[in-house]
Amino acid sequence: MIQPSAEETHVRRFASTFAANATAPREARRMVEAWSDQVDREILHTLRLLVSEVIALSVLNGDIEEDGEPPVELSVEFDARRVRVEAVRDSDRYSFPMALADLPGLSLALIDELSDRWGVCRGDTGTRCWLEIDGWPGAFAFSLR
Repeated sequence: MIQPSAEETHVRRFASTFAANATAPREARRMVEAWSDQVDREILHTLRLLVSEVIALSVLNGDIEEDGEPPVELSVEFDARRVRVEAVRDSDRYSFPMALADLPGLSLALIDELSDRWGVCRGDTGTRCWLEIDGWPGAFAFSLR
C-alpha cells in the first residue's frame, strides 16, 4: 500500500481571464512580471516567455474578429517544487495544435524546449494547454499565508 507523504505542500494559485485579442500576451506577461521579487530570475524569464507563447497561441488559433468570442483563461500554480501554467479556451472553433508538427513557427518548439513537461487536451470545458517548469529549493518565495 502506498502511504501519502507526510510533507505538507502549499500551493499558490493565480488566475486571470484575458480577452482573445492581440493585447492578451502583453497583459499575461505583466501578470508574471508582478512576481519578480518572489520567483527566481531564471525561472521568471522562462515563465514570462512561455506564458506569452501559450496565450498568443490561444488567441492565434481562435477567431478574434468576432465579438463575444470566449476569452482565454490563464492559471498559474506554484508549489515548493514547480510552477504549472494552464491556458484554456472554450470555443468550438478553437483548435490548439496537439503536436510540434501541427504548427509552423517556434511557439510549440519553445514550449517543448523550455518546459519540463507540457501537453494539450480537449474536453467539455474547452481546449487546455498546460506546461510545468521544475524549480529548486528557494526558487519560489511566495508567502503561503
